[in-house]
Amino acid sequence: MPHGLFDVRHFFANFALSNLLHNQLLSQSMSGNKADSTPKPNTGKRTETNTCARMSYILFPAIFALSSIVLLMTGAGAPYLRKLEDLSFFMGGQWFFNHCMSVPAGFIDWIASFLTQFFYYPWLGATIFTAALIGLWALTSATFRLPRNLSPAAIVPSAMMLLFALMPGYLIYMSKTPGFIWTGVIGFSFSIAATAVFRASRRPLVRAIIIIICTFTYPLFGFYSLLGAGLCAVDEISNRQRRILWIAITGAALAAIIPQLYFYLFESHAMLSHIYTAGIPRMAADFQPLMLTYWITIGTLIFMSALFHSGRKANQQKSAGYISAAIFAISVISIFVCRFRDANFETMVAMDIAISDGDNSAAIRKARELKEEPTRAVEMLTHAALFHRGDAPDSLFTFPQGAAEYASPYPFLALRLSSARSLNYLFGRLNDCYRWCMEDMVEYGYKTEYLRYMSKCALMNGEYNLARRYLRMISGSMFHSGEAEKYLRYADNPELIGNDPEMASIKPLTAYDSQLGGDSGLIEHYISSNVAALAGGPPALVELSLQFNMKKKDIAEFWPRFMLYARTHDRLPVHYQEAALLFSALENEVDWHRFAIDPEIAARFERFMTMARQNSNYSEEYNREAFRKDFSDTYWFYYFFINDLKTT
Repeated sequence: MPHGLFDVRHFFANFALSNLLHNQLLSQSMSGNKADSTPKPNTGKRTETNTCARMSYILFPAIFALSSIVLLMTGAGAPYLRKLEDLSFFMGGQWFFNHCMSVPAGFIDWIASFLTQFFYYPWLGATIFTAALIGLWALTSATFRLPRNLSPAAIVPSAMMLLFALMPGYLIYMSKTPGFIWTGVIGFSFSIAATAVFRASRRPLVRAIIIIICTFTYPLFGFYSLLGAGLCAVDEISNRQRRILWIAITGAALAAIIPQLYFYLFESHAMLSHIYTAGIPRMAADFQPLMLTYWITIGTLIFMSALFHSGRKANQQKSAGYISAAIFAISVISIFVCRFRDANFETMVAMDIAISDGDNSAAIRKARELKEEPTRAVEMLTHAALFHRGDAPDSLFTFPQGAAEYASPYPFLALRLSSARSLNYLFGRLNDCYRWCMEDMVEYGYKTEYLRYMSKCALMNGEYNLARRYLRMISGSMFHSGEAEKYLRYADNPELIGNDPEMASIKPLTAYDSQLGGDSGLIEHYISSNVAALAGGPPALVELSLQFNMKKKDIAEFWPRFMLYARTHDRLPVHYQEAALLFSALENEVDWHRFAIDPEIAARFERFMTMARQNSNYSEEYNREAFRKDFSDTYWFYYFFINDLKTT
């Protein structure tokens, strides 16, 4: 048998034996029968109790595992996990490892980035994440040596980490921590494992060495090494049989000194204000409702560490089992209640992923399924998907138009952070797309999404060497190598770009004087104003300009683009006919009979105008609801009743 393997098994055997002897002595001391070794008769009640305990070891993990998978795969579900992967980055090799290790807790960042890759296949990532949460639960219960009746209470750290993964919503676009939903799972597992090793040792000197080693892992694990040392100190202080305070004092002193020494002696990108919290995900200035899950986890671990010595009698009481089960139930229910839920966010993420995959039809289906007033991000993505599928002229105004408030703590930044890159790219504003990718990369670090858009923009701008640089970075990941190879072929053979359906659809929209201006974060206003002002160019660009002028309700700019379209196309789409009929009636300057207007559309417009005359004395609110039933899918309804949209 290999010597190393023998040592590992020997360690765990001693650890298990010490636990067994410790619990046996503890039971004897509590019962007051230290020398009584008379065997007890085996009763049916005890057998039933053991069976229930064994069942609880299966039932509680099964309930939690099922809950985790359901929560991770429903709602925003699979697209949300895909987006988490897209907003992370991993690259094999020494360079990326050194990049991660340039800050304290960089080793956790490196592992978290690696594991986040598996969300590319949501079912696989969700399964691995759930298994890790159950492992954290088992480790917590074993480390603090909770009896069977209290074992379900050890779910709290795992439940809080699952809730942390499901709470961010729009904040995922503001995370500065790579693979942030994995960070806590990895970090807390290290802290608890360090505590387990500390408790397995009986000798004070060895315990002191363990706590010293734990603090010296600060460059690898950051805050979690300090937490591990803190849990060991709490364990030492609460041990009334061996109150050796110098071990706890040593651990506390090192936890205070080591981060300072790291900051001043080693070259890194660490900030002095963050050295004691390095490794805790940085989410929008530590958004409090989200970070509360962290403080609950830390408090629970400290409580359990103290409970091991101070709460033994309570642990053995029958009522403790019911309390433990109640804690489990409250933890699981709190995940369902407190997780982030917003139909617009779920729709936006699903549409973004579908469009990124080149499936505009799937994006349009998701937009059609939304039953609430859409946000501007959803409406703009719907417009982009319809345009590139060729359905916008007939279908754009059949979708609800709105400006619902973003369910974000920073609603004024929601569209900018979530969609500035995709919308600028889809509407042909390549330089603005590239600009936002670069600025966000400086602020939030490397992301696969940023590198993908930057490489595509570089390809369509003819900057092939630049595109190769970004694509080689993407190719170092586990699941994006095929995508990178595809676009590397384009860099080597630029003529292939014209055969790519996505790029072939976007390239004509770039036929304007390319300049990089400042949009002040007002993404929709900037895109719509610039595209609407374009005159001439490829037919696709003229048509997109026509559509944006319709959305802006600019009659003067509509007519020249409409007439150009009418001269060059045999068929007039539905919404273009509706706009021509309406503007002709409003201004009486252009005769709509000059154009090939469908008689059914003309008859429907007459019914609309008749109803408008009959309802002229009613309020706008009343008319909006009255007209919605028969005309909500028309440009006429949009023109009269969709007003004051707050674009950003």
